[in-house]
Amino acid sequence: EYTTAMFRLAAQFVSLQGVDRSLLHKLVHSPVRLFTGAAMTMAVSCWRWVIAARPEAELPLFRVMAAAWKLTIDKRLGLFTAGEVPPPSFLNFKQHLPVMPDVSAHNVWIKFLVEYFDVAKTRSTDLIDIMLNLLHQSMSTDVSRCHHKADFVAIIRHVSAAGARFRLLQLGLSMVQSSKVQLSISTNILRVKLYTTVLDYFSMTATWPTQSAAMLREDITVMIK
Repeated sequence: EYTTAMFRLAAQFVSLQGVDRSLLHKLVHSPVRLFTGAAMTMAVSCWRWVIAARPEAELPLFRVMAAAWKLTIDKRLGLFTAGEVPPPSFLNFKQHLPVMPDVSAHNVWIKFLVEYFDVAKTRSTDLIDIMLNLLHQSMSTDVSRCHHKADFVAIIRHVSAAGARFRLLQLGLSMVQSSKVQLSISTNILRVKLYTTVLDYFSMTATWPTQSAAMLREDITVMIK
């Protein structure tokens, strides 16, 4: 039913003249309500169709997408799941088991963003600005505060989220290192956030991986790039 509904929404949007904001909102926010890997994979297919058939809808789509991404942060979904984290490895506290998050939806979403940045960086500064803002909202320069304060949100440190974390970091590094992205105070701050988020993951006590062998291999490949 979800698949049929998404394709009908996309078909209706493509067939109408102009940009129907209501349909666009449903196309982007529907997978966030379910927030599973399968739902996000279907949504990405519909987004690609909409962009290919209606190029003028590209920027409005990404603006709604940025708002939907922020919603996953506010609701602490997937990569931003709230839960106990192990104490830093240099402290001799008893280790707590972290909540195991389902980051499959964020994984699919981030892969789409990584692929799309390669397309957008040569032709749309507006899209780059949207992606930069999305990354800024996802990270902090003070991760220790984020992990231990209820009103701050950080990327969860669970080992099963490592692949999604480092894919997002890969996107950020590609942006700040790209000759197509103008250097600014914003990009410099983002660079600090990226390095802090990398070090935050490796400050934790080592834990056993929970991914399948194939997923673990893919995650390790992303981490060593």
